[in-house]
Amino acid sequence: MTKACALDNIACFTRFILMEDPSRPYTVLQEDLPAANGIIHIIDRPITIPLSDRSPRDEQFADKTIGEILTKDGKYNRWLSLVDNCGSPPPLRALGP
Repeated sequence: MTKACALDNIACFTRFILMEDPSRPYTVLQEDLPAANGIIHIIDRPITIPLSDRSPRDEQFADKTIGEILTKDGKYNRWLSLVDNCGSPPPLRALGP
């Protein structure tokens, strides 16, 4: 991280880069804002993953709900049971966008 200050030294902003894309710097507009579980930094734009770095769509899961996909992996059984028994609508059983 580096500090970028205006000539009159009134506004100083911390700048940082992500190792995935060092050519794209981000600017911290507000830092160390208290939150319930830590602190928040407000930056100048959202951090996104370039399209070329995203994994291709896996067609075997294209017509499945998240719940159906997770049910096939036994390590999620307890978590799925808790979600199903919480009394709220089943968000994992509906089709996605």
